[in-house]
Amino acid sequence: MQMCVPNRESGTMAGNNTINRLEESNMGFEVSGLFGLLLLIADVYAVVKTVQSNATTGSKVLWIVVVLLLPLVGLIAWFLFGPKGR
Repeated sequence: MQMCVPNRESGTMAGNNTINRLEESNMGFEVSGLFGLLLLIADVYAVVKTVQSNATTGSKVLWIVVVLLLPLVGLIAWFLFGPKGR
């Protein structure tokens, strides 16, 4: 049995192909949303670790601004070059 839903643009009924495309586009959103959430968690971790480090205040502020303005690139740069531990 084929499930049909109304197509607002043409006024016709759309079949499974339209539903499959909608499910595929939602999957992309879920993956990117999960990546965004993980990136947010990692950025918060980087900011907390930067604040807790023994670096100078100016250095801490600079790293926090870099991580917040460039979330992915800033996180990678912080991981490679940022202030290390206490």
